[in-house]
Amino acid sequence: MTGPYLRHLLRMEKLIAHFRFAAVLLTGAVLLNAYEQLGAAATRGPVMVAAWGGAVLYAVAVLLAEPYRRVPLVAWQVVSGVIDWGLITLAIVATGMEHSDLYVLYFLSVMSIALRFGLRAVIGVGVGTVAVYVGLTMATATDWPDVAQAAGTRMGYVLLFAVVSGVLAREAKRQMHARVKGAAQRRAVEEMTATVSHDLRNPLAAITGLVEILLDAAPETLSFDQRALLHRISANAQQMSNLVNNHVDAELIERGQQAVRPAPID
Repeated sequence: MTGPYLRHLLRMEKLIAHFRFAAVLLTGAVLLNAYEQLGAAATRGPVMVAAWGGAVLYAVAVLLAEPYRRVPLVAWQVVSGVIDWGLITLAIVATGMEHSDLYVLYFLSVMSIALRFGLRAVIGVGVGTVAVYVGLTMATATDWPDVAQAAGTRMGYVLLFAVVSGVLAREAKRQMHARVKGAAQRRAVEEMTATVSHDLRNPLAAITGLVEILLDAAPETLSFDQRALLHRISANAQQMSNLVNNHVDAELIERGQQAVRPAPID
């Protein structure tokens, strides 16, 4: 991966980490309310505490340690995606499965997968999420028709969001690749310009210096026509040197490394 694109991916991981932390904080209030309603002795109580505690520790650790900068990025994206999805599923199970509204957290999981891997991966994750959610819901449901309809509606939203986010992420990735490619081409042109300018300046300086030496060292041995030709050579070499300098200045101005100071002239 090129430098600019890698920096873009790392900034994206940091943004996902902040979204994850905010989602954990908001989910905490829902889990606390559900824990009070179910009671500490309820069967799902320990599961709820485990889901909340694990999510908090995980979100804080990612924010502070930034592990995506220390391990292979693709490996981190896969592992963190699985952890996010697992914690969300655990929180849904802990808060009543078909009665839990925490399924909306799947939107965040789906969005992170879309940003990281693109359209195909997010559709695959969306289909897998639908299958797992519907399977768990059917396994714990008592009123199948109503529960199946509600589960289908919810997972329809998730799958639709997966497709839309994947399409948008693919377009964003295409534009990012285009910007990176354009930046690389500009750097190549700048390097070539700098090399050509440097290679032109040296022979031009040599030509100008040798002409000055001839004009100063042997004025009595040169005819009028010869001196005129040497002066013409010197003037043309100086003109070419000015063109090279102007080209270098234009490159510096375009890159913002040299300021333009307009002034009135005659």
